[in-house]
Amino acid sequence: MDETIPILRFSFKEDLPRQHYQCFQVLDGSIFYFGDNNPIHFFVVTRDGKRIDGDISILDDLLDHLNKERENWTRRCMQASVQDDKIFWDEISKISYDEQIQSFPDSPCYVETKERKLLFWELHQSIEEEPMKVIEIPNSKEDGYRVFFRDTLFLIRNSTRIQITRLTPDIVEILMPFNLLVDKLTTHGYSDCSTLYLVNSGKDFLLSINTIDLSHRLWKFDRAANCSFDTFDYSVGIRDNLITARF
Repeated sequence: MDETIPILRFSFKEDLPRQHYQCFQVLDGSIFYFGDNNPIHFFVVTRDGKRIDGDISILDDLLDHLNKERENWTRRCMQASVQDDKIFWDEISKISYDEQIQSFPDSPCYVETKERKLLFWELHQSIEEEPMKVIEIPNSKEDGYRVFFRDTLFLIRNSTRIQITRLTPDIVEILMPFNLLVDKLTTHGYSDCSTLYLVNSGKDFLLSINTIDLSHRLWKFDRAANCSFDTFDYSVGIRDNLITARF
């Protein structure tokens, strides 16, 4: 990559607890923390720095699938939101487990693959309903890493150069340095903007794509200052021109 590419520099924010935590930044800038070790922890730190602990008892029946045969599993989609300094849970959907029904990162939908066609349902839909969208992938493009954002399927494929091409009205191909077996790719897409962010923590760069005109910007990033860890796990979120990452 060109040495004139701008550099993003991280600064230290906080140490995470010793338990294994997943972190997610949402639209208003708040960060949700989910510790999936026993005991489970779940809390949110709002934009103004306030910590709000969540009641995780609602998740108890979600964990008992470990004692069931896979054909008896149920897939539930739960939404957590903050209101009046409390975390509220809402069930969006509940469907029987099916290995063919999957989801994409940052995509509020289910997807099923049938031959070269991808069938999409919104989370609140039943899979017995008509899919909201059907996209057929060209034969030569089936091996791409897939991201669904703003009714468009983005196929990410490895290349030494960056090139973004609209293949069909529903499909955009992104060529960029990305080794699926080695690199860690995090995607961020928010409902308040048309930008798709791709963070490759294996090769230390951020690529932002305007999904309307397909223009893009590239940044490389430095490792966190004053941080003894040098393993970049993933990007937590990008809000207000700030990227937050877990090391």
